[in-house]
Amino acid sequence: SACWISFPGKFAAGWDALVAELHGDSVACVFLSTPESGLGRHHTFEDGSCYCKDIYGERDFQTFGYLVKMKELDSDKLKREQEKAKLTNAVIVPANATPEMEEMCRQEAKRNWEMNGKRAAWGCQWFHVWKEKVHE
Repeated sequence: SACWISFPGKFAAGWDALVAELHGDSVACVFLSTPESGLGRHHTFEDGSCYCKDIYGERDFQTFGYLVKMKELDSDKLKREQEKAKLTNAVIVPANATPEMEEMCRQEAKRNWEMNGKRAAWGCQWFHVWKEKVHE
């Protein structure tokens, strides 16, 4: 039997097409939406390292998700982002932030990134789980 390997967040249309068909194939896929599913967690090896550098390379704090700029004043979206920020140590810049407030948020986000070893805010535990699913 075949095993389909998917990153549904990036290829949503492909994921939808795959799961719409009835078949007996395996699907290796991990959703990162809760702390239980691994959001914000890192798979740590004995030497203290994780998968982040291998998966993503070196990135700045903005690219790694520590600074979230809200583009609109949508309270539902803001609430979801705030819940996610708690799990990832991200800092939210409100849509109506002054330049001074935005700079304060940038500095806090950079500190959070540095304190987390300059790793991805969303973590890399998902990759470990995904690899296990591929091998099942």
